[in-house]
Amino acid sequence: MVFVVKFGGSLIDSARGVVGELVEYAKSSRRSILIVPGGGVFAETVRGVDARLGLSPDVSHWMAVLGMEQYGLLLCDGTGATPVREKPDGTGVFVLLACQLLHRSDELEHSWAVTGDTIAAWVADKYESPLIKATDVEGIYVGGDIVGEICASRLSGLETCVDAELPRFLSSHGLDCRVVSGRSVEPLIMAIEEDYGGTLIRGC
Repeated sequence: MVFVVKFGGSLIDSARGVVGELVEYAKSSRRSILIVPGGGVFAETVRGVDARLGLSPDVSHWMAVLGMEQYGLLLCDGTGATPVREKPDGTGVFVLLACQLLHRSDELEHSWAVTGDTIAAWVADKYESPLIKATDVEGIYVGGDIVGEICASRLSGLETCVDAELPRFLSSHGLDCRVVSGRSVEPLIMAIEEDYGGTLIRGC
């Protein structure tokens, strides 16, 4: 089984250390982990250029996806993770450079509502994999408190750490997503080994 882990751009300062530890965990546990990188500062640069120059939705979408690939290369730098363009074969930690894969299918809307979160969900659905989102918060907050579980349809209109399209995608595909902190490797290991921690977004 391949575990799909969306690794947020907000984690950039500690990212390589955490990914390096995830590589060691995958070796010892013989797990297969596919990281879908966020866009982070690379996609934010594209967003700024779009706001300044008024890019077309298609161009801004593909430029932002290339930003995800740049972050993906950073996540591989010195960590032992392997860059891939397809579903990985074997155990270890792999980082998806998704531009070619997305170009071939091109099923997702080209807008800023669709970012790395929805792309990771699309990958998890395509590969029939569990989905974990690693970010800089502990989970989904509702009314100031972290909730252990929530239906995706309840996220509409709430200010959360997921992109605007993810709740609809999870609901329409019956896909769950566990949101955990990625500032250290332990919450990720717990999510993989025990399906526990953070917030479970149910695909309902």
